Amino acid sequence: MGDNSAQVVIVGAGHAGGSVAAFLRQYGWQGPVTLLGAEPTPPYQRPPLSKAWLKGEGEFADLLLRPAGFYQANRIDLRLSCRVTAIDRSARTVNLASGEHVAYEHLILATGCHARALRIPGRELAGTFELRTLADADRLRTVLRPGALIAIIGAGYIGLEVAASARALGAEVVVIERESRVLPRVASVPLGEFFQRRHTEAGVRIILNAAVEAFEGPVGHGNEPENVSWFFVDPDDYRLEIEARYPTQQQAAAVVARGKEGRNAHMGLYGGDDVKKGNGR
Repeated sequence: MGDNSAQVVIVGAGHAGGSVAAFLRQYGWQGPVTLLGAEPTPPYQRPPLSKAWLKGEGEFADLLLRPAGFYQANRIDLRLSCRVTAIDRSARTVNLASGEHVAYEHLILATGCHARALRIPGRELAGTFELRTLADADRLRTVLRPGALIAIIGAGYIGLEVAASARALGAEVVVIERESRVLPRVASVPLGEFFQRRHTEAGVRIILNAAVEAFEGPVGHGNEPENVSWFFVDPDDYRLEIEARYPTQQQAAAVVARGKEGRNAHMGLYGGDDVKKGNGR
């Protein structure tokens, strides 16, 4: 990226964004580094959210990619709970929802992807969950208790991990999968059969070849009945459409149109996969 004293702004304080900021310092970048994150939490690991964290095991510090004091000690301006609304490529500024404008010379988009909501009737009912963020996991684990009935839509890795965690906490679990076997998009048939057998032996009921068309139940506002069914939607493995979380569709399209070096046609703008591949250095 040329002059290592230039201002770098990273949009997205997840695993990729946090790692980029750390590696910039590790490899001698001397210029200002600003890391912008929409969540209120410093960069953390997501895989434990469906396993140890969901079961109430481990400490918050164990989730963090790096200790809380790392960013200040390494002159990384970590800004949390701030949302980017637009990128002004002419002025080379990032616009925040607060109205602030953050100047950059090099801009790295490391926003990751998220699952679009499952658009079926009843999705707004109380007791429906998705799992991507720490806040999602904290909400979900409040209902994982002995005797609770948990219906998980999607028998991918995350769905099965949540099923195992829920059973470990004493919940009754049913997994609903639209395909003819578990892990249909991510594992071989023998491996899928192995996991299906293990989960069945653990008491998980698995329903295959079943597409969910709607949720039905009481609309609650925090006062749900005792025998409510809780629905967890597996965002990664239920064939939901995945979309890049760039600030605007225009910016997303701009990042796709990269030059030969992996950089955007607008100099100084990089996507997360460019960083991973080391392009544009």
